[in-house]
Amino acid sequence: MNTPDNAHRQHSGIWSHFPTGIRFWIWNVALAALAFGVGWWAHSGVRVQAQTSGDVFFQIKGLSTDSALMLYYPDQNAIYVYQSVLTGLSFLPCAYKFQLGKPGAPITRHICPIVDYRP
Repeated sequence: MNTPDNAHRQHSGIWSHFPTGIRFWIWNVALAALAFGVGWWAHSGVRVQAQTSGDVFFQIKGLSTDSALMLYYPDQNAIYVYQSVLTGLSFLPCAYKFQLGKPGAPITRHICPIVDYRP
């Protein structure tokens, strides 16, 4: 017997082949992919700016093996650079320290001291 409910199921297309639980996940994954795609497209040309957390400003540059973390300490007027922060060891030594002076004055680069890795 063709009740209105059965008629709807017969003409529902590709969705009729999937159980209700699977349809739910397919729909949610499709929406999440769409939201991710729109967000990626909308911010593709925007550079990440340094953020503040208390007395330290930081910026991560790059998302590969040549990534770097830069920390700026206003009270020291210095920038510390950590290289390859997204790969390798979980304990990262400082690579360089840039000592800032007055605006327009030369910047001094120092190699950070070697750190003992032993606990």
